[in-house]
Amino acid sequence: MLEARKRWALDIPEGRGACRSPVQSRAAVEVRIMRSLQLAWTVALVIGLTAGCGSRSGYKVVPVSGRVTMDGKPLARAHVNFQPVGDEQNREPGPGSYAVTDEQGHFVLKLADGSNRSGAVVGTHIVKISTVLKGEEFDPKSETGSPDDYVPPTKERIPPEYNENTTLSFDVPPEGTSQANFDLKSRPTRP
Repeated sequence: MLEARKRWALDIPEGRGACRSPVQSRAAVEVRIMRSLQLAWTVALVIGLTAGCGSRSGYKVVPVSGRVTMDGKPLARAHVNFQPVGDEQNREPGPGSYAVTDEQGHFVLKLADGSNRSGAVVGTHIVKISTVLKGEEFDPKSETGSPDDYVPPTKERIPPEYNENTTLSFDVPPEGTSQANFDLKSRPTRP
C-alpha cells in the first residue's frame, strides 16, 4: 500500500517499466521536470525572438495633426489617410495613419494598425483626402438614418487629384508636427 502511494504521488505508472526504487523514481521525475522546463524556455525564446521581427521596432511614431480646407473654407468630416512610402532600404516603413476632420477641418492622426495609438510614422507619406469612402456611398432612398441627422454625401466632393489619383504627399518630421495642413481646390489646376 505504501509503495502504491509513492507511485501515485510521483505519478509513476505501475507495472511494466515502473521504477523499482524511490531513488530511480525521483530521478525519473526530475528528468521529466527538466525536459519540461527546457521545452518551456525554448518556446519562450522562439516567441520572444519572433515577436519583434518586422513589427513596431523598425519605425518611429510621432504626433501629427493639421487642418484641411477646400477653397479656403474648413472641410468637415473629410477622411484623411497617410500611407508611408518605402524605399530600397526599408520596404516595410510601418502602418498608415488616418483621421476624420472635425467641423473646423482639424484632424489628429491615429495609426491604422488597430492599436489606437495617435500619430504617424516618421518619413514621406502619400496622402489621400476624401468625403466618401469607397463602398460607403449613401443611398438617399434608404430609410436608415443617422443619430445626429447627418446625411453623408452621395458623391465625392473632393477632386480625384486628392484621393484616388492623389498628388498629395507630406514629410512627417522626427519631432512630429501640428502643421499638416492641406488647402484643397474644388477645381485644381492641371499641369
